[in-house]
Amino acid sequence: MYKQIIGHTDAIKSVAFSPNGQYIVSGSIDKSTKVWSFANKKVIRTLSGHKEGVNKVKFSKSNTYVISAGYDDKMLIWDWMNDKIVKELDIKHTDFSINDQDILAYIDPSCLLTLFDLKSMQELRIIGKFCGSPVFNPSKNIIAVEDSSFSFIDLNANKVLSTLTMLEENSALGISAFKFTPDGQYLAAGILGGEIEIWDWQKGELVTSMLGNNLSSVDDLSFNNKNQLISASANGSLKFWNWNTGELEKIVGDGLFRLKLYGFETVT
Repeated sequence: MYKQIIGHTDAIKSVAFSPNGQYIVSGSIDKSTKVWSFANKKVIRTLSGHKEGVNKVKFSKSNTYVISAGYDDKMLIWDWMNDKIVKELDIKHTDFSINDQDILAYIDPSCLLTLFDLKSMQELRIIGKFCGSPVFNPSKNIIAVEDSSFSFIDLNANKVLSTLTMLEENSALGISAFKFTPDGQYLAAGILGGEIEIWDWQKGELVTSMLGNNLSSVDDLSFNNKNQLISASANGSLKFWNWNTGELEKIVGDGLFRLKLYGFETVT
């Protein structure tokens, strides 16, 4: 049987571990952001500041801050230990990315890709006009922005290195989620129709296509320490893939994938 931990009063849209592994943050349609103890699965902070639902949350790499992005077009940077908002940013949409140096990338209301330093709490620079979703490459000083096609931006030279347009039949349905592989060499993209594609983004070549989400959109992608690709889909399933071979290795499909993945649900 499953032991369910109740905290939010509406759908959970986003969850993330702290870098030290001791805490989990969750954001919900109920407008709240909650920080949980991973050890005992209890809420230790409830952060209330958004006027609409919270769609994405993350910890800073220092564990000091929680970043929440909501449907009220606001991004809040929290000193979560003291239940205090230290910075409020206006945003175009709720997608953002944080690299290992605690640099936050987000899109402002004018569609400007902006870098913000979470250590100094200062804006670093504006990269250029991009309206899509930003994701840092984990091994190179490069950021990808997806807006119908991908742009790969060299942050050292401040220029677009290359672009990638997915012209496969299923890709035309649109990209619902994407993430670099841990070595930064490949890009995993979830398609609204349910397919997952692995691309060599530097060569612009499709490496692997993976089917198995039954025409349900891929809502999120992650890599675990076994180098498996984990896909969370709108039909409530969580799938574990060998992304090198395209083999589907495991399915968790009871609709509680977000809770199970981050420890809110435990088998007893």
